[in-house]
Amino acid sequence: IFFSFMLTPLFKKPKFASTVGSMLTVVFGCLSLFTVLMKDFPQPLVWVLCLLSPSAFSIGIAQVVYLEAQGDGAVFSSLANGPHPLYVPLIMLVLDCILYLLLAVYLDQ
Repeated sequence: IFFSFMLTPLFKKPKFASTVGSMLTVVFGCLSLFTVLMKDFPQPLVWVLCLLSPSAFSIGIAQVVYLEAQGDGAVFSSLANGPHPLYVPLIMLVLDCILYLLLAVYLDQ
């Protein structure tokens, strides 16, 4: 939904912006599948993918599922465990909020 609000100033029809925003959310969320399906996915690419909030959310959920399957669970002591540390998507989601806010203010003007 957030992508729809950000895209509204770029398109003349709000309904089209909403459709494109929804599609982008699905596509960006599916990009995170590479981090789950590939064994040796590079950590710097995880940081780059996490700039897109749907990908960061999906990577975070995949990491929580991994930690739960290992028996540790997603607790503060296990934030750095696993193939992709859980703190990466958490930090990037906070950064995404700030970046998207600045981008939305800029596009609104």
